[in-house]
Amino acid sequence: MMTKFIKQKDKQTQPTDTKTQIFCLVADKYNVDVDTLKPETPFIGTLGDSLDFVETIIATEREFQISFQDYESEQIHTIGDLVEYVAKKQKSAPQPVVQKKHLTFFQRIKIR
Repeated sequence: MMTKFIKQKDKQTQPTDTKTQIFCLVADKYNVDVDTLKPETPFIGTLGDSLDFVETIIATEREFQISFQDYESEQIHTIGDLVEYVAKKQKSAPQPVVQKKHLTFFQRIKIR
């Protein structure tokens, strides 16, 4: 899980939106200040090399519980590209089915 947190009003809280989580993950991975990162910041060259980028993809897969195909990760060049890709994957991911628990007659009586 992500180890970098955002300070808000002297409390450390884990970021909730996708963009903030990715920016924190990248800042933590490349050991840079999150304020210096922009959506157009390229991974390879500015932040690190191709091995660093692969490690970032793996960390993103673990953090967001998604998977990248090789051809998909080849299309990601900037932090903004990664944010868009993860947001798209999250929207297209099937929502978990919540199964209703079957209650017995006696359990239903207790609930009321």
